Amino acid sequence: MADKTLHEEAIHFVETVKYRANSADMAGIFSQEARLIWHMLGVCKQTTPATNGINGTTPAHAESEDLALREVRARFDILEALLTNQTLSGNPMRQISYPSDIDMVKKAQIDFWLELGNFVIHADNESAPLGAVDYSLGAMRTVLQAYEVRDAIYSIAIARHLGNRVRGFPSSLPSTQDQNPELDINKLHVAMGFISYECRSGTQQVTARICDMAMLSWTVSRAS
Repeated sequence: MADKTLHEEAIHFVETVKYRANSADMAGIFSQEARLIWHMLGVCKQTTPATNGINGTTPAHAESEDLALREVRARFDILEALLTNQTLSGNPMRQISYPSDIDMVKKAQIDFWLELGNFVIHADNESAPLGAVDYSLGAMRTVLQAYEVRDAIYSIAIARHLGNRVRGFPSSLPSTQDQNPELDINKLHVAMGFISYECRSGTQQVTARICDMAMLSWTVSRAS
């Protein structure tokens, strides 16, 4: 609540949408929305106020012991690496210790982000162990559980991994005559089809804009 710059950006976006709701330039609105969403996601990296609302103070170590905050920061770092085609030197999810009695729903969340963290360590890394990327992608697939957000992020990971091998990626993929679903080109077509759908017809604006960010990142990296 203390981030005045973020408040101003949000107000500006609301005003833009209000007066340009029927504008043909939706790309400009989507771009502005993507920036706002990314800045809002990045709030997790800010220092939290040192107050608990009772006596105005909290222990100096309280923030570092907040499991939920450490988890969301780890997820943010992993997502940022995924979208910017970067590799991480370590998996931030492995720095978090979870209680032994977590339920199956939470365990699936943890497993998904843990393997996504492994993916951004090994993706585009020539020194990665043989099969490490494919293992992480396969493990992620087992815990998708029909969650739209996971499906979208998994598709981005697939596209990032396979797209680097295909001429015309991301906007002009070559067609294929063989419909074998295990072929890389067919996996890429499926992933890109889902990402494109999410960009314009998905049910969640945050997911839609994250898919836009991935597309823009790949386009810029191929043009440079």
